[in-house]
Amino acid sequence: MKSRSLAFLILSLAISSGTSLIDRYIVPIPNWLSIVLIFLAATSLIYSISLYIRKVRQS
Repeated sequence: MKSRSLAFLILSLAISSGTSLIDRYIVPIPNWLSIVLIFLAATSLIYSISLYIRKVRQS
């Protein structure tokens, strides 16, 4: 369970930082795509936190 939580945390950080780095240094990203990617990153972050809380409560 811990590895899944960590995987979703890394995924959310990679999406959010990758979006900002690509937008700033490589090519401009359309606003609608940025919104979708940030929503995906936020969803992944919330899911990783909920997995971690569920694990802590079971212990």
